[in-house]
Amino acid sequence: MRVVDRDGIVAVQDSPGLHWILGLLFLVVGALCIAGPLGLFHNRDSLGWLGRSLFMLMGAVGAITGLWVLCGSPRSTLEVDRRRDRVRLRRRGLRGRQTWTWPIREITGVRVVESKDSDGDPVFRLEVVTGDGAAVPVSVLWTHGREPAEATATRLREALGAPRPPTARNER
Repeated sequence: MRVVDRDGIVAVQDSPGLHWILGLLFLVVGALCIAGPLGLFHNRDSLGWLGRSLFMLMGAVGAITGLWVLCGSPRSTLEVDRRRDRVRLRRRGLRGRQTWTWPIREITGVRVVESKDSDGDPVFRLEVVTGDGAAVPVSVLWTHGREPAEATATRLREALGAPRPPTARNER
């Protein structure tokens, strides 16, 4: 996550570029594995129908995995605009664009949520807490490293004038 302070707007930007590269890699390789037995490969007749079918099935699994990664990693931007008295969260990805807007006074806090990844290592993400108690993730992606997450949360709290709630734990 990157914090940008320009013209009175504090923006927290999450750019999931590595996730997109991984998803595109799976998608392209999967598409090639599907297209190969259908005529892209010149030696496709050397495989029997079972070999071609299995190759295409593996390609379909790879392509679906790539789409799953791409759909699950939208780009997120949270903006605190004190001039307009608003907080805006935008997400852009394969599923389209989503935007949420709140008055600054409705954001009661910013917290760092801790969970465990598939290896049991700690992962973190930021959440803004609204007046009704709802916790909205700034990014849908989890990151390693408490210090960068805490530094970003501190900068957001300063921009919002929000108190510091305790760190939340989330079991995924």
